[in-house]
Amino acid sequence: MKLKHEELSFEQLKRSYDLKGFTCETTETVPQIKGMIGQDRAIRAIEFGLNIDSPGYNIYVAGLSDTGRTSTVERILRELATKKEVPNDWCYVHNFQDPDQP
Repeated sequence: MKLKHEELSFEQLKRSYDLKGFTCETTETVPQIKGMIGQDRAIRAIEFGLNIDSPGYNIYVAGLSDTGRTSTVERILRELATKKEVPNDWCYVHNFQDPDQP
């Protein structure tokens, strides 16, 4: 079956927006989003795990590269660090031969 292609005009492709809904003049004044979009469950799990005050518990975070997982964990740790006593030991071990495994 051969598909028929229809040529579209600029007017058919153009999208218009009502700029009255925007409160900024440029993207430079748009506030940065804190955290990760659509990862509420993962963030709650990290926060839950970090608040377990018993020995022997660890947190493992996996995901695709450049998705913000490391910066998100660092942000959560920095926020939590301002509210808790300095722990005896925090350690991050990177497995260079297999980055997906600690």
